Amino acid sequence: MEMTGRRPLKAACATFAAFVCAGFLPLLSFVIPYLEGDVRFRVSALLAAVTFAMIGVAKGMVIERSIWRAGLETLLVGGGAAVLAYAVGAWLRHLYGA
Repeated sequence: MEMTGRRPLKAACATFAAFVCAGFLPLLSFVIPYLEGDVRFRVSALLAAVTFAMIGVAKGMVIERSIWRAGLETLLVGGGAAVLAYAVGAWLRHLYGA
């Protein structure tokens, strides 16, 4: 696959747009009025899980692999990373207080 000319720029722009859209979805719960505290966090976590699964499904379609397997794989890897990031943040908050 040769990446020359305008195609790399187009691919980079598409990737950036996808990251922005996928990254914004879990934040929607913080924009929706009437959601508070724990509910807001749970909705955000659910939206993040759905987003990870849909990214995996799209990946499966592109690489012509089982969409179920690719969706589950991306959900598990992304979910694991999210849990780890949350745990580190909670640990740092405990360590330094906030």
